[in-house]
Amino acid sequence: MTGPSNAPVVLFANSIGTNFHIWDEQVKALGGRIRTLRYDMRGHGLTDATPGAYSMDMLADDAVCLLDALGIDQAHVCGLSIGGMMAQRLAVKKPDRVLSLVLAGTASVIDPPEIWQSRIEAIRTGGMASIAAGVMPSWFTSAFLERETERVRGYVNMVARTSDAGYIGCAMAIRDADLRSDCAR
Repeated sequence: MTGPSNAPVVLFANSIGTNFHIWDEQVKALGGRIRTLRYDMRGHGLTDATPGAYSMDMLADDAVCLLDALGIDQAHVCGLSIGGMMAQRLAVKKPDRVLSLVLAGTASVIDPPEIWQSRIEAIRTGGMASIAAGVMPSWFTSAFLERETERVRGYVNMVARTSDAGYIGCAMAIRDADLRSDCAR
């Protein structure tokens, strides 16, 4: 966690296949005016990958446990992709803990379940390296992919280094999540 101890906290939740470094530029831009808390979602970065399917409830509970462990009562929550889905679920489960939401590149339902199941099967067959480069066009424009080849290579490496079990568990959480009724409330 960085920033002044008396400042409001912004909890940053990463996207599938990434780690907390996905937020480096945002933290730098905030320039120490805000307390920022970045963490690796279950099975990503340096966290352990528990076996089996994950759920949005499980991922939201992880965020609450982190806030509790750090003595943080409330936070602004910024989530990208699955991080945004987790943030939506967190806001419904623990509305008293969420001051505001910033939801980026996310939805209440992301893609048909078959797309996630196909990705899960590809990882089971060929590991993370088999999908790492293939997800880049869904993250970046073709102009960015052509112009920022070194930066894109770093993102490909980040995805490829995500544990198979962690990615698959989170892919199952996305596949099975339908937060529309939560959002309607």
